[in-house]
Amino acid sequence: MTDGPMRTCIACRTRRSATELVRLRRRPDGVVVPDVARARSGRSAWLCPSRACISRAVQRRALVHALGGPRRLAVRTPEPGALQASITDAVASRLMVLSRTISRDSAGAGPPHAELTALTATQAVLLHAGEVA
Repeated sequence: MTDGPMRTCIACRTRRSATELVRLRRRPDGVVVPDVARARSGRSAWLCPSRACISRAVQRRALVHALGGPRRLAVRTPEPGALQASITDAVASRLMVLSRTISRDSAGAGPPHAELTALTATQAVLLHAGEVA
């Protein structure tokens, strides 16, 4: 078991460390987007970065249920392939930002390094899922 907050994947219902899952949020226009920096406030859903969990979340309408909230706000759920691509792009962008931050700040350890390690593992899962498809 790892340190840090535990979250539950909305597709497979497995409890994991938040660093092992991808945070998704609903924009005001209803579009579901990844929040890999975990910087935005508001209602969110957590999802394993595997192809199976992404497909299961879309097929079972788990994103609509989790992100719609008690007011049943409109949620525009993307296709599984588009959601996986958007997660992959968001992870790659965040990795680039972190690598620039770390190269500027040569302290050697700390939160950026921990996030970089977690996102690198997430990227490996996403890349493997893309190869399996």
